[in-house]
Amino acid sequence: MGASVVALLAAVSGKYVVQWALTVLSLGDKAPSVSWAVAFLSAFVGSYSHVALDSLVYSDVAPFWPCSQANPFFGLVSASTVRQACVLGGFIGLALYLAVGFVLSRREHRSEVQR
Repeated sequence: MGASVVALLAAVSGKYVVQWALTVLSLGDKAPSVSWAVAFLSAFVGSYSHVALDSLVYSDVAPFWPCSQANPFFGLVSASTVRQACVLGGFIGLALYLAVGFVLSRREHRSEVQR
């Protein structure tokens, strides 16, 4: 329940903050637009995944509150495993981001050469 409230607040405020940051970082070029769907999806995925990961590590997290105070996920894996998975996921995400950027820049370069 709490994660849903946080997600709603993050989506509404985050859309405007990210849009401003993209405008500043674009350095005069037309900044890409952040849709409401992307803002809400990102906020909810972030909030719920945070609760899911915390419920693996902390016994006092109640992922199904207010329906239940139980945490059936606590202790399924060690805190060290959760941290390692997060770091590995970060590196995989970075590698994918760089690979997609490289492929798109090569594609754009080829289309400019063909003109």
